[in-house]
Formats: sequence, C-alpha cells, structure tokens
Amino acid sequence: MSERRQMLLLVAITLVIALAATQMENIIGAAEGEAVVTQYIAVFHADGLLEETFTYKINAEGKRFLYRYWEAPLANKDLGYAQIQLLDIDVPDGTYWYLMDNTGSIYASNGIDSGSLSTISIYAYWNEAGAFNPYSYDLGEYTVKYWYKVLPPLEYDNEYAHFNLKLASDHIPYKNVRVEIENVGYIEKVYPHPPTLRQTTDKNWLIFTGSSAEN
Repeated sequence: MSERRQMLLLVAITLVIALAATQMENIIGAAEGEAVVTQYIAVFHADGLLEETFTYKINAEGKRFLYRYWEAPLANKDLGYAQIQLLDIDVPDGTYWYLMDNTGSIYASNGIDSGSLSTISIYAYWNEAGAFNPYSYDLGEYTVKYWYKVLPPLEYDNEYAHFNLKLASDHIPYKNVRVEIENVGYIEKVYPHPPTLRQTTDKNWLIFTGSSAEN
C-alpha cells in the first residue's frame, strides 16, 4: 500500500495518543528524581511529518545518554512498510547524535570516536536515537529535537480506520506536555492517554496539554 494511500485512509480515523516518550540511562524516580522532562512538544502534521522536542533537566551526575526509542521499526531510510523514518536530529553542542536502527546498525555524527561508538553499541536499544556525551552531562537543562516521517500501520473495522500514535511506553516524569495534531478533515475522534490531558483547538489543529507522571 502506497504512502499516499495510507495517509488518505486517515478519513474518519480514530487517533489514539499514548503519551510518553523517552528514558535516560539508569533513571531512578524520586520526586523529580535524577531527571525530568521539563517540556515535551510533539507536532504531528497531516502529511505524516512528526516533530518532537524534549527539554530535559538532569539532576544527577554520570548521565551520558539523552535518548528516545520506539516500539515500531526506526530507520533513516524508507523500509517499504510501516515504520518511523528518522529525517533529522538536533542535539546539544559538544554531543554526538546517533541512531541504532531496526536492524541494530549504528549511524552517528561525523567525527565520532571509536570509543563512543563502542559504548553506544553496548548500551543503545534497537530503534533508538539520541544524543551521547562521552564525558557525561553537567547538571542542567538540555534540548533534543527529532524530525520523523511516520508511516503507520492502520487497523480497520466496518466504519473506521484506527491509527494508534504511540509516542512511547515508558518514560520519566513530564512536567509540561503539548501535542499538536493537524486535522484537515480526516480525524473523527481522538482518545488521549493519559485522559487528563486538556484538549483545545486552534483553526485546523487539535492541541493537547498537561503533564504525565513517571511510568
């Protein structure tokens, strides 16, 4: 089924937002804990482009990874089937971006040293992308931004095509969450998780805001 056909089947779609997203190496939650996402913004366009912005606050020393993994296949090329295609990533100064794709292959910044590549190969999950600092992050806030092309699997019943946009399954606490979904007339109903997210509209955008506790 072509990408164009998949996106057209978003007519009368039931879109499920499973709000969560990222983890960090060796997170232990207690109050704010060793890390917290102070702001998470996701913008999902009708053509399948997804932009994610994570602002992390690191409260403990020794953290080298800011990362985000998917349960769906993640790659930097078109696989020809349902997937998340990484288009670009913006990482903090002095760090290396990296991707471990759905086959375990690693892609990373130009000039990355062999020791960093070896560490990533040991600790990264398949279907993961992020920012690696071989010297560990200082305490403070850091922002990582991702751009993807989402080619989703669709489920059907007699009336609707169902699209489950599962942004992740496990995550550290999120203080501020904002998810924007472009609706050009194809979306019938959205069921956010957690259900406490507040929904508003701005022209052809559905906007969900709130927070998400550690999972």
